[in-house]
Amino acid sequence: MFYWKECFYTRSDVIRWLANRFGGAHLDFRRQADEQHIDEIKNYFGLEMIGTNHKMLIGQEIADGRADPQRRPRIYDATELIAADSARIFAIGVASSAAALNSLLR
Repeated sequence: MFYWKECFYTRSDVIRWLANRFGGAHLDFRRQADEQHIDEIKNYFGLEMIGTNHKMLIGQEIADGRADPQRRPRIYDATELIAADSARIFAIGVASSAAALNSLLR
């Protein structure tokens, strides 16, 4: 999903960061010194959804948008976009298996 400072990061890495460091499955207050890359990635690239338009945000533009209470709900950083896309993929998979899953419940 990302190539950042000579390292590749997978979808699984991003989901694990969000769950372990930012809430979700649990909140881990023990941030590692070598995990600064998570904040760097979160603050490097994002999108603002304005109706059906998408505006790319880079760096400080993300922080500026999040500081505005009117804009904050429309702004997603790169890790949030990956999590939303992962949820979409999961939902499609569950929906396509609905008949098989329902048969297990009978």
